[in-house]
Amino acid sequence: MKKLFTVAMAALLCASVQTVFAQPVAIPLSAFGTGYGVQSGSGNVVRAFVGEAAIGRSAGGGDVILVGFLSGATRLGGGIVSVPELREGIPSTFDLEQNYPNPFNPTTTIRYQIPAANRVQLKLYDLLGQEVATLFDDVQEPGRYRLVFDANGLASGMYVYRLQAGSFVNTKKLLLLK
Repeated sequence: MKKLFTVAMAALLCASVQTVFAQPVAIPLSAFGTGYGVQSGSGNVVRAFVGEAAIGRSAGGGDVILVGFLSGATRLGGGIVSVPELREGIPSTFDLEQNYPNPFNPTTTIRYQIPAANRVQLKLYDLLGQEVATLFDDVQEPGRYRLVFDANGLASGMYVYRLQAGSFVNTKKLLLLK
């Protein structure tokens, strides 16, 4: 009787098991020996620049992947890498975005926008409020901008960056991990 019950339960369990199939998901890994490389497939594009920190952008399928160095950026050997204007029309408001990647080592990107020509100051402070670096201080036309900051020479820790443009002032935190 016990054997019959076990066989009946096994048959019932097997009959209720369903198989679920899904599309395979794969993220191809690539190694770049020297220079600049592009990996693409399945509608996604990954751009990488050897020896640089993860800062670029790749989008596909509703996902954004940050990898490689932003195209057009020129490395200056420490400090600011570049501050190109992003051509996306004139913004209607001031804004300072959170840096990415965050935490970072040793470079990070800070984006901001200004709706009118202003003197723009972007400064970095330690948590004691002491100015550590002036990242940008000049007059800029209305637009969207990104600044790639190289923190070589700074100690690991939490810092605050502050954007002042006209009467607009905003601060954000960033974390440098070495």
